[in-house]
Amino acid sequence: MLRSPAGAAAFVLVSALLLASCNQFFSVNLFQQAGLGQQSTPSASALATMSVSDLQSLAESPSFYTDLSNDATKKGAVLTNLQGAYSSPSNSVSTIQSAAALYADVQLNTTDGAAIVAGLVGAAATTDLSSLGQSTIVSFIKATLPADVLADSTGTKFAQAVDAILAAKPAYDAIGATIQTSGWTGDASTIGDVAQGALLAYALAGTATSGGTGNTTTDLWNLITGTGTAAVSFTTPNSSNLSAILTAAHSPYTF
Repeated sequence: MLRSPAGAAAFVLVSALLLASCNQFFSVNLFQQAGLGQQSTPSASALATMSVSDLQSLAESPSFYTDLSNDATKKGAVLTNLQGAYSSPSNSVSTIQSAAALYADVQLNTTDGAAIVAGLVGAAATTDLSSLGQSTIVSFIKATLPADVLADSTGTKFAQAVDAILAAKPAYDAIGATIQTSGWTGDASTIGDVAQGALLAYALAGTATSGGTGNTTTDLWNLITGTGTAAVSFTTPNSSNLSAILTAAHSPYTF
């Protein structure tokens, strides 16, 4: 059960503000404005065999996620590479966690998933997280959505983002599992991002619908836009992996 909604909202808000301050710095960085220090994204065949650390270096370039968004083959190569890295028990804990965190970043930053995760700030401010359940999950999800996603009447952006967030869940599981055995090996800002993404991924994974189109994502979109009548069921996340992530991020959430 989720507890301390006020503390939870504060946690998400502080994390978001810290990230926003970093993003603001980089968005006005003169070197980036001049195009200096930016790397071109290698070929798909090269991306498929690069080390996790090399992929992390590429991800520091503002063009990396844009390039992957525009090239499904390159994106697939990166995701397959990272999935193999975080799934391999022979890799170090640091490599597994880094690969899993970057995998989630690629999923979210090549769709509107990242913007929706950032919308947790608004959702935490308008939803009583301690009673998040069947009657409130739709309003909670709607509160996370940015304006451009809501403005897309086709629901395509919403569906792509939800699919991406759910696709990141196994990576969050890998992170949580290794935290339980070895702790978090990365920096504080990264685990803050991981915690926000994981929280929404588990919330979405615990959501189901019936009596609608047969597709939960479509049913949710129809309910959000007031055009659907599907019944919603919600299972409160009860995962030791998620709990480990939230604890490592010093989140007040408990389950």
